[in-house]
Amino acid sequence: MRIKLLYRHGEVWPWSMGKGFENALKELGHDIDVFISEKDSGHQVNQYEALYKFLEEPCDLFLAMGGGDKYRAFHYNEKIREYVRSMKVPRLAYFMESMKTRTITKMRYESTVSLWSHILTCDETELEGIKHLGCKNVEYAPGWVDEKVFYPMDIPVKHEFQFIGYVHKHRLLYVEHFAKHIGMRVGNYGTVEQYAEGINETKVVIGIPSVFQGLAQRVSETLACGKVLLHKVLPEELELSRQVFKDKEHIVFYKTMEEAVELAKYYASHDSEREKIEKSARAEILAKHTILQRAREFIYYAHA
Repeated sequence: MRIKLLYRHGEVWPWSMGKGFENALKELGHDIDVFISEKDSGHQVNQYEALYKFLEEPCDLFLAMGGGDKYRAFHYNEKIREYVRSMKVPRLAYFMESMKTRTITKMRYESTVSLWSHILTCDETELEGIKHLGCKNVEYAPGWVDEKVFYPMDIPVKHEFQFIGYVHKHRLLYVEHFAKHIGMRVGNYGTVEQYAEGINETKVVIGIPSVFQGLAQRVSETLACGKVLLHKVLPEELELSRQVFKDKEHIVFYKTMEEAVELAKYYASHDSEREKIEKSARAEILAKHTILQRAREFIYYAHA
């Protein structure tokens, strides 16, 4: 099958939805044409003509990682908008961000949902809302991981507790609390290889809530590295997400910051219990959440 794949330029975070997914599609035997969009939306303007020419080439499936919220052309360039809308092949978008995240994201979704014949989203609470915006084929897709990149490494532990990510204002209170009570480190890594090593050199990885609804890709990536992850318990309305990983079997959920501190201390000092969860979590990832499995599911969904 000839597949057109669109994703944004990046280093660490887009791997699962960028180069990693491209590699998986090729490994499955498909002929892949790739367009890598500039990360900055202003610079994307200079790519409009190149993107249009890319879209004109024949294919059997057009797959956009990020959907309409990540690409300026789908909002502001009528020529590209109408061409995508008129394509006679399945047009599948993966929405990696919830409409609840930011007002601008919601506006971009609302203006681009109708461009797609199929949508998979990370936020299961938005399925009906997206359908009402103009796409009848909408389903939830849990995260995935490239197990060739994220795996247990034989390297020394440098950090007892670490949060890997950006300290946005909604995370600041958690960061300050965990830094004070367990000496948690905040880590940022420049490449995907450094990021995978950063997970591996941590004894207990701390997940801090964001405006993201559900389980971010970093969850699967951490578990695939064979590290225990503390994660804020998911809201009850996320019924599908709550079934992906089992508490204290694959992941450790906490309800409050105080409980997170106690759980972090416990698992840092109880090696056998921590290692049992880590082993079980990685086995679950390999059984159900690899990048090859999700790539197959994306293609099947678009052509079912």
